[in-house]
Amino acid sequence: MKTTALLSALTLAVVAIAAPAE
Repeated sequence: MKTTALLSALTLAVVAIAAPAE
């Protein structure tokens, strides 16, 4: 399993949710 890819996807999801909220 690629932890980096998983972390990248998670960060992307967080940013996608946080960006419009601001």
